[in-house]
Amino acid sequence: MGLFFHTVLVFLLAVIAFYIGSKVAGQTENGDGKALSGVFGTNSGASDNASEGSDATDSAGNGTYEAGTSQVVVVDPGHGGTQPGAVVTTSDGEIYEKDINLAIALFLDTMLDEAGYDVILTRDTDCYVSLETRVEICNGSDATLFVSIHQNILENDTETNGVETWYWDGSSEGLRLAGCLQEGIVEATGANSLGLKAADDLYVLHYTAVPSALVESGFLSCGDELKNLLDSSYQEKIAEGIYEGILNYLK
Repeated sequence: MGLFFHTVLVFLLAVIAFYIGSKVAGQTENGDGKALSGVFGTNSGASDNASEGSDATDSAGNGTYEAGTSQVVVVDPGHGGTQPGAVVTTSDGEIYEKDINLAIALFLDTMLDEAGYDVILTRDTDCYVSLETRVEICNGSDATLFVSIHQNILENDTETNGVETWYWDGSSEGLRLAGCLQEGIVEATGANSLGLKAADDLYVLHYTAVPSALVESGFLSCGDELKNLLDSSYQEKIAEGIYEGILNYLK
């Protein structure tokens, strides 16, 4: 009898031990397992998010300005080829406006390109491009804005000098763009500001479908200003001013 009770007691203890062990094991798997999964999942997620945030920051902070790639700037060096624009005769020969316009435009092209903008030049050599074609180039693209580069000249006036910028009369965005360009050029060059001018007869300003402005960055008829306009370092300053004006407009 004693042996029987002993055997039953051992059996019951074994069953109880098995039951308790199973519950403990189950709590460890379901409880600690979830806790571990939650901890590592949160850390892993934070790590992924931080990595993505770091990549995004680097993308915006390095030399490649991603937003710029969606901004298309049309740069229009006035005249060209058989149309020289303003002409002055000096002891060294004839000076053509078209050449100064192109030199400034090429400096500007480089600056905008390096900043990540898409640039369309209506001409990049000494060639004739009609006004209609210049407008078609702009309107046939995804242009954001249009900037035409020119020089001024006056007959029987060798004193007047400075920068003026034209916009289409009635265009509020054209006016704002012209203001940004004018301010940028004057600040970059130290040239005299002749202010903003409203136009009602300039073809490229009338027919371009985007905000547009036409810069007259100096007078070939003024001897001192002509010397500046023929200086490549001064041409680059004009381009820098236009560049800064474009950036300010696009802010």
